This record gives sequence, structure tokens and C-alpha cells, in this order.
Amino acid sequence: LSIALAVVGAIAIQAVSNVVNDLYDARCGLDNRDNYGRMNALVAGQITAKEAKGIVLAATTVAVLVGGYFAATLGQPIAWLLVAGLVLAFGYTAPPLKLKFHALGDLAVLFGFGFGMALGSYIVQAFGQPGYLNPASLLRLLLYGLPSALLVVAILHTNNHRDRANDQEYGARTLSNLLTPDASKSLLLALLVTPYVLVLVGVLAGLATPFWMLTLLSLPPLIGILKRVQADDFGGMLVPSVAKLHGLFGILTVVALKLATTF
Repeated sequence: LSIALAVVGAIAIQAVSNVVNDLYDARCGLDNRDNYGRMNALVAGQITAKEAKGIVLAATTVAVLVGGYFAATLGQPIAWLLVAGLVLAFGYTAPPLKLKFHALGDLAVLFGFGFGMALGSYIVQAFGQPGYLNPASLLRLLLYGLPSALLVVAILHTNNHRDRANDQEYGARTLSNLLTPDASKSLLLALLVTPYVLVLVGVLAGLATPFWMLTLLSLPPLIGILKRVQADDFGGMLVPSVAKLHGLFGILTVVALKLATTF
């Protein structure tokens, strides 16, 4: 039950972030029919602003209820994670923070939807076990969580590199826009490759289970993505391809950890 509720809570906070982002991007013109923003459900006319606000309210309610349950049963750490998650979910795009307009979107995603969700899921499952919050346990969590967190940022950075000109026109100062085009592309390549380096280092150093090498099964789609980035081919379905890579890497990590606890 706890794992299922954690998944529901994580999806709810992610939904809040995505829909709030779509609302404000459509409102300020950042997403419009003349750019990739035409995939925004509001711009495409698939939902109205009123309906989007209803989704935000419903998802926020679910997140607060799930977070409240865990705060009551597991204590303050989960409560603080919930507060931080909602602040980042709204503040990523919405005023007064508008993090993505101040080149802080990548950090918000790294900590909120990378480490934050990993830490929350870990606490839900490990609560009450001796030493579950000691430095060694948290460092192991960091090792296993960092690769997926970097791939989450890679999804965002792929999108922002593609939209550099449009973002600059509408005043969104993303990290990609602060860098030169070549530096932005190099950062994206690092975000995509570093997770696999961490897997190899972790396993070879004896810090992670050898089963984690299963994530190397996701190398074929990674290679295809790297070729497109090198060729400056950011159109079409590149952003969804990076998202699928992140999902596959995450699934393989979960399988590896399950195998490690079984054998």
C-alpha cells in the first residue's frame, strides 16, 4: 500500500508541475501554434484554462492527502519533501519564483524530480529499518539515484536546447540560453553519458550490485540519441526519445535492485 501511495503522490506532483507549466507557457505566449508549443494541450485546444486549473487543484489535493498520510505515519522528513515538491512544482514556471525564467529550471528538476522523488520513495520503503538515514545509506541512495536524476535533466535540456531562440524571444533565460550553442550541446551529451559512467564506476568499485549492469541494455537507444545530438537534429521526437530512455533506464535499475535483494 505504501509503495502504491508513493507512486500516486509522485504522479500527482508531476501532474501539478506539467499542467502549471502548460498554463503559464500558453498565457505568456512561450508556447504557441508557430513553435513546438503547439503540442501544449491548451494551445492545441484540447482543454481549456479552466479545465487545466481544475486538474491542478485535483492533483494538488491528491498530493497533499498522500503527503499528509505519510507525514502522520512516517514523520517530518516526508512532510518537508512534500512542501519542497509543491514549491518546485508551482515555482518552476509560476510567479513569484518563475525558476525556469532565471536559469534555475535544471536545478529544480534535478533536486525536485530527481533526488526528491528518489529520497521520498526510499523513506517510504525503508522507514524504521536500523540506520536507514545514516550517511552510508544516503550515499548509496545518491549513487543509485543520480543517474536517473541526470537523465530527467537531460529531457528538460533537450527541450530547452531545441527551443533556444523561442525562449530567448519570450524572456525565458534557460541554462541552455546562458551557454553558447556548443557548450549547451556538450552539457546535454554529458547528461546523457554520465549515468552510464556512474553505473560502471559503481559496479567496478564494488559500491553497487553487479545486476546494475542491466542498464547497459539501454545503450542502443542512447547511441541513437547521441548521434542525433551530434548532428544537431533536435526536431521530431527527440525529446520523447530521451524521456523513453530515462524510463527504460529507471525500469532496468528497479529490476537490478530487485534481483540484488532476491539472489
